[in-house]
Amino acid sequence: MIISLIKTNSRLIAGFVFISIFSSCTEEPFSPEKPKEESAWYLQSPLVRDNGFRAVSFADDYNGIAVGTGGIIIITTDGGGTWGGVGSGTQSNLYCVDSRGSGAGLTAGDSGRLLSTVDGGLNWNLESLSQRDNLNQVRMLSDSSAVAVGSAGAVLKLDYYEERWSGENIVIPDLFRAVFFVGADTGYVAGSAGTVFKTENGGSDWTRLTCGQETDLNGLYFFDSENGIAAGNGGLLFKTSDGGVTWVSIQLIASVDYYSVFFVDNLIGFIAGTGGNIIKTVDGGDSWSPLESGTSEDLNMIFFADNQHGAAAGSNGTILYTEDGGSNWTDSGAPDLSADLYDVFLEDTDSGVITGSGGTILRTDDGGSTWYADTTGTAKTIYGYAAIDGNRAVACGAGGLILFTDDDGANWSIVESGTQYLLFDIFASGTERIIAAGASGVIVSSDGISVSWKTRTGEIDSYLTDLDFQNDLTGIAVGYYGTIIRSIDGGSTWSFLESGTDNFLFSLDFSDLLNGTAVGESGTILNTDDGGMTWAEQTSGTEKRILKVSRLDESNALAVGIDGLILRTLDGGATWTEETSGTGEDLYAIELFDSDRNIVMGDKGTIIETDDGGLNWNIVNTGVYSTLNSVWMIDAATVLAAGENGAIVRTVDSGVRWNPVSSGTEAELSELCFTGSDRGYIVGAEGTILETYDGGISWSEINGPVSDHLKSVSFFDPAIGMAVGSAGAVIYTSDSGENWTERDSGVGSDLESVFMTGDSTAIAVGAGGSVIFSDDAGQSWSLASSGTISDLESVYFSGTMIGIASGASGTILKTIDGGLVWNIVDSGISGDLNSVFHIGEDKWIAAGAGGRLFKSDDGGETWLESTGITSTDLRSVYFIDGNTGTAVGLSGTIIRTITGG
Repeated sequence: MIISLIKTNSRLIAGFVFISIFSSCTEEPFSPEKPKEESAWYLQSPLVRDNGFRAVSFADDYNGIAVGTGGIIIITTDGGGTWGGVGSGTQSNLYCVDSRGSGAGLTAGDSGRLLSTVDGGLNWNLESLSQRDNLNQVRMLSDSSAVAVGSAGAVLKLDYYEERWSGENIVIPDLFRAVFFVGADTGYVAGSAGTVFKTENGGSDWTRLTCGQETDLNGLYFFDSENGIAAGNGGLLFKTSDGGVTWVSIQLIASVDYYSVFFVDNLIGFIAGTGGNIIKTVDGGDSWSPLESGTSEDLNMIFFADNQHGAAAGSNGTILYTEDGGSNWTDSGAPDLSADLYDVFLEDTDSGVITGSGGTILRTDDGGSTWYADTTGTAKTIYGYAAIDGNRAVACGAGGLILFTDDDGANWSIVESGTQYLLFDIFASGTERIIAAGASGVIVSSDGISVSWKTRTGEIDSYLTDLDFQNDLTGIAVGYYGTIIRSIDGGSTWSFLESGTDNFLFSLDFSDLLNGTAVGESGTILNTDDGGMTWAEQTSGTEKRILKVSRLDESNALAVGIDGLILRTLDGGATWTEETSGTGEDLYAIELFDSDRNIVMGDKGTIIETDDGGLNWNIVNTGVYSTLNSVWMIDAATVLAAGENGAIVRTVDSGVRWNPVSSGTEAELSELCFTGSDRGYIVGAEGTILETYDGGISWSEINGPVSDHLKSVSFFDPAIGMAVGSAGAVIYTSDSGENWTERDSGVGSDLESVFMTGDSTAIAVGAGGSVIFSDDAGQSWSLASSGTISDLESVYFSGTMIGIASGASGTILKTIDGGLVWNIVDSGISGDLNSVFHIGEDKWIAAGAGGRLFKSDDGGETWLESTGITSTDLRSVYFIDGNTGTAVGLSGTIIRTITGG
């Protein structure tokens, strides 16, 4: 059992991991950063206004689950016609989902986040894994086993026993970015997280060292076996004088990542890095001075032939040359190319070699005035170059590439390295000993150029993006740089297959054991008809990035991608036809029910469907996006919310699905109030009053006595109620809302909230700190002293005497005498508080701007922020008991808690 975790160079590729799991985890999980605290609240709506769907899975023709960014999970039980949000318990991005007819399902995403369900997606449990790399695809082999793949080459075999996931994390290898030898025996490699390895026997054995900090190391240079320098990210430089046992750090320019270090002698040295930064030392690295390079491109490598003549190479074909020790740098007149350049070698003041992406090797014989390209026979990125002697040289690169020339680059031959790992740097130690190092801690070496290379490790070095199992044993995964790997033992071991491309592959799907399709960047489509053993490229007709493919059978398949791209084939991929999707959003997920019924999902909550095989695509409405001003919970399952444009939404299954209800008006609706499970009221703009007799299923409008904007409504019992609004408006009913009469509040300021504490007593609050009190059913009102001029938005009482009002700038007022006297509470809150609610006993909750929620457990005397899940302003909060509550706000936001917030 092996688990490997590596952080790779951000300017090259994503990190890589290989994982196989067989036993229970007894170690502390590896965590590069503390996971985000999960919230007691979870989002129910809007389903995905700003989020994107990344994957969808249907267990049968009716029951489906879709997941996406921000921990969004929605489910359908009618084949995708309607969708409802469920609580995932996480804010992590979810990239994949798989479900089975038994109700079992898995979804996974950022930082190894893995969730499981046993009830078709209604409820999700967070599983504990021993690794934290992103998981991009998961496939359930049965109800109790699965395989997942992801970044860092993660291949994770999961077995589920007694509601526990087994796993162990025992090895953390590295991405090596630099190798340097002093003589034939003593050498060093350096890479991610400050790791340094040393050999004293030519690479047969290696000892692990560390620079003392976890910064990535990109460049190495040793003067002798004991004294050396390493350059890294974050502007850090490290020096050792004892062979790497201890290192002294030097902080240079913190905003710069240093990629390459080169010394002309023991005193004069240069370092190059991001943003065109070049620095120079003349005292062996104790002090450094910046040089003006004349470019802002990243410089990946620097090399000097002597103390005057040097070259630097970097992104977008940048080649710089100096003839005065770095005081002045000039464009070297390189050929017109957009390749990123990674290594530079100067044999003398005239001859030099540069390597880069797309199989690039450039050569100059006139000091950099002109450059010409070698024919390398590969399109893979070449990262490292080393001269052996005379006309012989080697180069290394992506996919384990080793190149050899014995005629000074006139001809290059590909040498079998024995690994598929990215090889980032290569060093010729003497005339025969050659060492290359790269991803997943791989170090390969050769005693001369031959077909036999020794591999230190043999794992997977590619960011794996998708996975498909044709049966319980046979599975294939794809990833970056054309990676395709295959397992025939249920994911325990994997072997590499030849894809025929270096393009990134993003998705894979098989219709049966033999026929499969993989898609990727630049319109890449690959097809296999022999179970993945061989792959042939198909003509897609597009250069756009294709992100997902799904095969229905041997002939029919659908592929989607960026900018709303949809491609369909009816002949096994011989021809692909682009369809009009009706959206410009990137599309990531596909579900094919049959040749006619298809569902596609993507960014910004996009769901489109077709029932006629793609002739017409229709957008599926996923929810209400109007601002919701008020929420009322009839019971734990039945909840209503109302807001702008006459919007009313209702759920009867605890928010799994929210269904729009016709209000009969487009007026803004401000507040809900129910006097029983069936009878309820809503008030709003232009004096709007709505009533329902059936629990909110249908609504009818009541003719009210005012045209003012009614902001709040409160009932003492089923018969007696009161509403307040703009310009001091007050109306009253004593016959269950059949008739309302206007009352004179005595104030002209807007009243935002009212609460009836008795059959004739009421408190209302509003603009400018207004608090008014009536003990005669609103016939007359007295102005109470609030002690504040802040606008008050909400008032609520726990009985007849104790009440709390909330408002602008964190204002909290408390009364213990029924509202006659109010005291300001030092809440410590800066944001606006739009709603306050009594949960039970001494517990209160307030909701407001920025999605912030605050709780008090001591009767409102002190307040602590509760971990929320949205940054959208919340307008109203309601609890049905001490645990179950709902809050609503702008843009259709609905969040729910079942743990008391």
